Amino acid sequence: MQRNCFVTVITICLVVLFTSSCISSIQTSTAQSSTPTATIVKTNTPATLLGVIIRAEKGGFAYRPLIGYKVHDSSDNAMISSDKENIIIALTIGPSKSWTTIDLLNLALNSFGLTQITEPEKYALNGVDGIKVEVITDAFFGGATGEVIVLTPDEKRYFTAVGIAGSNGIDWHPGGKILFDAVLNSVTFFEPSK
Repeated sequence: MQRNCFVTVITICLVVLFTSSCISSIQTSTAQSSTPTATIVKTNTPATLLGVIIRAEKGGFAYRPLIGYKVHDSSDNAMISSDKENIIIALTIGPSKSWTTIDLLNLALNSFGLTQITEPEKYALNGVDGIKVEVITDAFFGGATGEVIVLTPDEKRYFTAVGIAGSNGIDWHPGGKILFDAVLNSVTFFEPSK
C-alpha cells in the first residue's frame, strides 16, 4: 500500500512539474526577453490511472487494470494492452502441479517467445515470494523489452505476470515498467471458487 501511495505521489509530482514548465514557457507576443525559455520535451513516462477491481474468481486473484487500455479477462487470466503505446501486461494463474518457479519461468518464456536477459532475482508481491527476470523479444512490436514475474501464492497455484513494451511505443524504462508495477501492486490473492 505504501508503494502504491509512493507511485501516486511521484505521478502527481511529475504532472505538476510538467504543467508548471508548460505554463512558464508561455510568452505573450509583446514580451521580449533575453533569457532562454523552457523547452517542452516529450517523455515516455505515463500517468498511471487504475480502474475498478476485477476479480478472476476461478483463479483466485484480483487486479486493477489501467484506465483507457484494452482488457481481455477470463476466470483465470487477464491481458491488458494498448496498440497505441505498444504494451502488453498478461496475468495468469493456474495449478502448480509439482513445478518449481524456474519451470514456471521457462514455461512463460516459451509461451510468449521471450528471451531471458538477467538472472532470476527474488521478488515479493503482497507477501507472496517468487522470482523476476528481465526479458527481450522480437515476437511483439518489432522488438520489445520487459519483465516476467513468477509467484506461488500457495502450494496449489502459481501466478505469472508478463509485461513487455515495444520500441515503437512507450519505452519499458521507465514508462512500461511504471505501468506494469502499478497493475502488479494492485494484485491480491484469495481462495479460488470451485
